[in-house]
Amino acid sequence: MKNIELVSTDIFDLGVHLVPQYKNVPPHYHYDIRFLLRASCSNENIIISDESTDLSWFTDIPEGNPDEANRDMIRMMRKWKNLRVG
Repeated sequence: MKNIELVSTDIFDLGVHLVPQYKNVPPHYHYDIRFLLRASCSNENIIISDESTDLSWFTDIPEGNPDEANRDMIRMMRKWKNLRVG
């Protein structure tokens, strides 16, 4: 993506989750440090990598009971919405 701007140098969100044992790697905590970026064009092609298998553009917070995989994303969307309103 070519048209991305850094909204703030402050950490926007911190996610912590337990990664179960995999092969010879024991269970451990994984920390996701997230920064807020703004994309000025939402019609660019999304590039899928080994670490990002399900990417899409969306404009509203999904309704219903979030599963564990979506919980952090929904929390960040609510934080962003509160920043824009407040």
